[in-house]
Amino acid sequence: MADAKKLVGQVAQDVRYALRGCRRSPGFTLVAVLTLAVGIGANTAIFSLVNAVLLRPLSYPDSSRIVWFLTTAPEGPYAWASEAKFNAWRSIPSTFQDVSAFGFPSMNLSEGDHLEQVIVGEVTGDFFRLFGARMQAGRTFEPAEERPGGRRVAIIGDRLWSRRFQRGEVIGRTIQLNRTPYVVIGVLQPNFDTATLTTAEFGEPDAWVPLQIDPAANSLDARFVVAGRLQRSVSLAGAQARVAAAALELGRRFPAYVRAGDSATVQPLQTVLARHDRAPLLVLSGAVCVVLLIGCVNLANLLLARGAARSREIAMRAALGATRARIVQQLVTESVVLAAVGAAAGFVIGRAAIEAVVAVTGPTIIRIGLTGHGVPLDARVLLFTSAMAIIAVLAFGLVPALISSRVDLARRMSNIGGTSGHRGRLTGLLTAGEIGLAVVLLVSAALFIRTFANLGRVRPGFDTHNVLIVQVTAGSEGLTTAGSARSIRIGQESLRAMAGVIDATAGCCLPFDNGDASLRYIIEGRRLDGPYHGMGGWRPVAPGYFETLRIPLVRGRTFTERDSLGAPAVVIVNQAMADKWWPHGDAIGQRVSLGKGIGGMWDEPSREIVGIVANVRDVALDKEPRPANYVPIAQLADGVSARMLVQPTWFVRTAGDPEALRSRIERALQRASGGMPVTSIGRLDTFMAQSTSDAAFRMWLMGAFALTALLLAAIGVYGVMAYAVRQRTREIGIRVAIGAEPRSVTRMVVMISLRYSLAGVLAGLAGAFAVSRLLTAFLFGITPSDPAAFSAAAIVLTLVASIAAWIPARRAARIDPLIALRTE
Repeated sequence: MADAKKLVGQVAQDVRYALRGCRRSPGFTLVAVLTLAVGIGANTAIFSLVNAVLLRPLSYPDSSRIVWFLTTAPEGPYAWASEAKFNAWRSIPSTFQDVSAFGFPSMNLSEGDHLEQVIVGEVTGDFFRLFGARMQAGRTFEPAEERPGGRRVAIIGDRLWSRRFQRGEVIGRTIQLNRTPYVVIGVLQPNFDTATLTTAEFGEPDAWVPLQIDPAANSLDARFVVAGRLQRSVSLAGAQARVAAAALELGRRFPAYVRAGDSATVQPLQTVLARHDRAPLLVLSGAVCVVLLIGCVNLANLLLARGAARSREIAMRAALGATRARIVQQLVTESVVLAAVGAAAGFVIGRAAIEAVVAVTGPTIIRIGLTGHGVPLDARVLLFTSAMAIIAVLAFGLVPALISSRVDLARRMSNIGGTSGHRGRLTGLLTAGEIGLAVVLLVSAALFIRTFANLGRVRPGFDTHNVLIVQVTAGSEGLTTAGSARSIRIGQESLRAMAGVIDATAGCCLPFDNGDASLRYIIEGRRLDGPYHGMGGWRPVAPGYFETLRIPLVRGRTFTERDSLGAPAVVIVNQAMADKWWPHGDAIGQRVSLGKGIGGMWDEPSREIVGIVANVRDVALDKEPRPANYVPIAQLADGVSARMLVQPTWFVRTAGDPEALRSRIERALQRASGGMPVTSIGRLDTFMAQSTSDAAFRMWLMGAFALTALLLAAIGVYGVMAYAVRQRTREIGIRVAIGAEPRSVTRMVVMISLRYSLAGVLAGLAGAFAVSRLLTAFLFGITPSDPAAFSAAAIVLTLVASIAAWIPARRAARIDPLIALRTE
């Protein structure tokens, strides 16, 4: 007990002394605290994102056992599933509970005379139990309502209940969704988390309707996703094996439609939702750890220099009876005080940094939203920040304390010899180390900068200049093929007659918004080894689509008004499709079957290829064009029109700035659609610029880390050289007194720095060569060993280190010999 009280008293005394020392050396304290605050704050911010996206459990009941069903194919895994697959997965015995299929299409909601477009959750009954959605009024779906031909019922969300029904009595009322009446049977509670499930691809649902699936259905039309909860007695590996076996059985049942290489699996829901965010966040986590490590190295050098300056004080303590352990305790306590203040400041910086990162990312990290409310600073983040502070103390405080506590009383009391060679070698090694770490970050930043620049030079295959994008809600007629074609024709005639408009057209989707939509195809007359020849892009478009977007016609013709529902079925393919299947022949006149074997609305006759157009990067700018098929909107089946053209996208090319015509264009399209709501998206070139937001986010954030590392490295070199000059003041004074030129003194100091810098640069380049391999997936147009990036990083670091050393070197060259010889 007495020993404990003694220790507490010593610690309290050490803390008071450390605080007085901070007041006596405000410059040192400020640099130390700011360096730690920046490093710990950046780590806190990025870890908060990692925690929110990858670590924090989802808000759903027993979320760790919720899994997402995926189809695995040679093209990669995908989540979209069909009725046949859902029935096969749901019937796997003793494996899952609460298996649900769901999708989030857009629908036209009409109640009285008012019409608007809303997102609707089409779900099977287990959905609400699986994800813990509770009702604040009414009930959920009954089994009979989930079968084809069942009663049409709907559950509305709290937001729609307030907006359209003023929170009044709504149970039993009828609403119209895509011209179909639904009876409202319930109101969902407002706190149900739908944003996590729907992601930016859909939006927040305002209504929920039964996804009616026949238990004996054989349709392979992939139109929803499937999730379920593992039974407690089933492991993830066991479930994956059973799902793969079910996929094999499905292939045996439908050998003409399912490829032999296709299979299925399940993955944890959180893993699937964060699949696009995991790798970028881990890369950023590594980068901020390097920043903190550089800061710790800097502070270790500062403490070594400070320990040398306090050598007489430490020697005096030892002479008065202080043990080495007691001296180390005092010095470590001072480091703990600095770390505590730095961690507190870093926590504040981290909170501000989170808000800044969220504002920059927008929808890049989907689950955190746009406000940062999804990034709480919870207990895990507090523990992480505390751990960073402890690591910082161990990294920058312990070794300097041990070195500074070594006491040679006779030497230190007489101030002979300055600092030890061991201390000088250590500071040089630390300086080289932080330069090497900075090189790694600079190379990474340079690779991201070059990637972003390369993406900016990519041509998507169409002209984005002076094009306005407008989306128009389809009316009742627009949900049929004939009605949609008629509405588009009226809109085109109205827009083309408008002064300042060059051309106008419509398609199913925004660029890249539906770019990953694929459809199986069969080339007629070719030997078939499986159910189909391949998967290709699929896009319904109106006449004038290629002319408006200035997609070059390679051969044949484009679509006209004569390509209507009763005319021969036609298709236009891109150059990639033609090169793949007719490399030495002509694709014009050949026939292609699209969607054959899926069933339902996709069973259509083969189409004749009437044109070949240039390739378009319709998936992403960094993805090579794939085989693609364009079909006329006027030749779609009604079911396809009802699904794909609920909100057709218009592209209007103008002679000047399209913003000047925005209001007139919107009014014309609203009249053409019978007064339906219009959503103006904006300029096409602006929309395309947003497609590189992920690359821009990585570039700016990695660039910020690299600049911070560069600044810290410069401060470190400056501090070490300034300390070296101060320690060698008498030597330099003697050199000057016996005739040394100031230029030679400057060169001597700079050369000392260059030895450290070059060693660090070489080590950093070797480290960057290894680390850059981990960035391959994020690069475009360059290799991980890009010579320009490596050379730029090496040159910049060498120049910055030389400038940082030149400042104390100039000061050394101006030393007055008389003053220097009197210096202790």
